[in-house]
Amino acid sequence: MRSSAWLLGAALVAGCGVPPAVPGELDDGLRPARARLLSAEIPAPTAAQLAQPVVITAHGFSATTFETAPVASRLRSRGALVSELLLGGHGTSLKDFSQSTWETWQAPLVQEYQALRVKGYQSIGFLTTSTAGALLLEGLGRGLFQPVPQRLAMVAPLVDFANENRQLGYAGLLGWFGVAGQAVERPGVTKGNWYHYRPLPQLTQLLDLTEVTKGRLREGITLEADAKVLVVQALGDTTVDPRSAEHVRKGLRGAAVEVLYLDSAWHIPIWPDGVSPIQTPQEFENRDTALTAIGRHLVP
Repeated sequence: MRSSAWLLGAALVAGCGVPPAVPGELDDGLRPARARLLSAEIPAPTAAQLAQPVVITAHGFSATTFETAPVASRLRSRGALVSELLLGGHGTSLKDFSQSTWETWQAPLVQEYQALRVKGYQSIGFLTTSTAGALLLEGLGRGLFQPVPQRLAMVAPLVDFANENRQLGYAGLLGWFGVAGQAVERPGVTKGNWYHYRPLPQLTQLLDLTEVTKGRLREGITLEADAKVLVVQALGDTTVDPRSAEHVRKGLRGAAVEVLYLDSAWHIPIWPDGVSPIQTPQEFENRDTALTAIGRHLVP
């Protein structure tokens, strides 16, 4: 049975097609998010810039670069050049999102990596959150990233959904009952930085991506012997099953894989202030631990 982390606890929306955009939300397309692509920001890098470590950051499902802003800032403070991606179909309008597939989401990761390699950058790593982790793993399994990157950091890579959210793996069946998608309340700083509405076809694409990614990991994904991987996983994550980290550890072959477990309830333990409703000193300490570990891993 397919997993499903997304439809429980949120409003199911009936009807056909894309619903009217909610004013002020990312869906309305009036305030599109912006990627900061290093390949475009520095069209002709100097020899000194080419020698700097580079990190490509990629966010999760229905999110934007806002999600990875704290780690991008931390990496720059350590001397790295950072390319902040928008997944394909994300950050512009609900219409674009509703027409996307997981291959659409994945394409910018591959394109930016190839563009930076062509420019001559030698040390290029990745920082991914949630769905972007699955996109990266799937691409590595298909050999889309050549040469294979040497340093990877994945926060809550989405391989399996959390147990409490597994009971509704019937995305196709929902369509028969006229369900068009899921509306998610977006309060505070999340408003305008995540899609308010998530169409059913894109939720189905998310499920398909996890199935394909699990297959890649079962087959084994071979990295270089000197590659280093860091997985950061919250033990209280209710979106991604924490056991996903072990699937990644076992599925990546030939590389050193370190897993950092945090006693956290945040799905993404590096979120900016105000994203999670749980704002406690312990959670902020967890975030600092995660950001420090990621910084040291990607920019030694």
